[in-house]
Amino acid sequence: MMGLDTAFFAATAAEAEQRYVEFGNAITRYRGDRNKVTANHRNVSRLSPAIRHRLITEFEVIDRTLTNHAFGQVEKFVQEVAWRLYWKGWLSLRPQIWRDFLDDLAELQHGWATDRIDAIVAGQTSIEVMGYFARELVETGYLHNHARMWFAGWWVHVERLPWQLGADFFYRHLLDADAASNTLSWRWVAGLQTRGKSYLPRRSNLEKYLADGILASHGGGLEQLNNPRAMIADEDELIRSREITRPFLTQSSHEPRQQSKRFGLIVHREDLKPEAGPLQHAKPDSVLVLDHRSQGEQAGDSSCKLAWITTAQTDTLKRLTNYYDTAQVSLGGFLPIDQQIRDWCSEQQIDQVSVMRPEVGPLADALTATFDELSGHVTVCWVDRPEDLEARQLATGGFFGFWKKYEKLLRQRNRAG
Repeated sequence: MMGLDTAFFAATAAEAEQRYVEFGNAITRYRGDRNKVTANHRNVSRLSPAIRHRLITEFEVIDRTLTNHAFGQVEKFVQEVAWRLYWKGWLSLRPQIWRDFLDDLAELQHGWATDRIDAIVAGQTSIEVMGYFARELVETGYLHNHARMWFAGWWVHVERLPWQLGADFFYRHLLDADAASNTLSWRWVAGLQTRGKSYLPRRSNLEKYLADGILASHGGGLEQLNNPRAMIADEDELIRSREITRPFLTQSSHEPRQQSKRFGLIVHREDLKPEAGPLQHAKPDSVLVLDHRSQGEQAGDSSCKLAWITTAQTDTLKRLTNYYDTAQVSLGGFLPIDQQIRDWCSEQQIDQVSVMRPEVGPLADALTATFDELSGHVTVCWVDRPEDLEARQLATGGFFGFWKKYEKLLRQRNRAG
């Protein structure tokens, strides 16, 4: 068993801070070492779960890195952090991709024979290292990004399984999975994100970057990857996916109305650090930290993922109890999201709520539906970090077009600072 050590994947704000400090000592070596897949993953930051849930934000990581190092020394690391911002911004402008994915997934789950998939999830594969990766994911909630690409490419182009089912497998187990990065990465591997580009796992690439110990123990069957052939992408889907269907979002005021009786703040797993951002000066009467265990169990999230988010939301409760010291801060019970919010609004007599806007995905779906039901009684203000709005406006095309503009912005900001 590979096991899960929550300290290995920082699950509190303090652990995330310490992990960043430790990795900062080796960050200039990231460019040369990042593609190497080892058993201990010491050549990458292992901060991705904390960044994804914003126990430490992308912007904190980027700004501190550029303050302490020359841009050229750390560009590849900063670029990798920026990929998550890009994916979230891209999907925000095209939410129909998420809805299409959910529709496809529901149809496949009811109509697809699961024996092959069950065997893969259990680590029973003809290419041994793919079984090793499946077990690592299930047991630890993590895979190195290079291993994710190999596994997804094998799933789609070698096993010829639907990419949507692979994306669902990853989403339910990865501690750092968000709807945008996960869904769009799988689409890219399948050739649906960029015309003429898909990702094929090749034996030579695995043998180049896999640690010798992993290869020696799990090298069987790699000959199947000598000459993989790509699935043909759906051209109509490629055309549809480029259409922007939702305009740019703008920041709304999050100051409570003067006529508000009771002003509340809701904190959720998409952004667990409201004290460092637009809500740092908020004066709520009450704060609700949502408990995501019920939603996670219903969605089929793994025990590792549920354990990690439980630790993270408990840490958030403690931090915010101290930070918003004039408010009543509570953790929602083991209940559906909508019931937690309705019960809290009723008990605390809340008539206005501020909440960090979740990105396109299951939480945004749940919160939108809940506040639509409460619209006659509770006013909600969706709050965005200015940095998110800034990055989102640049995500209209491909990543490298985004990066060209975002890099310029970062260099200007770094010089100004």
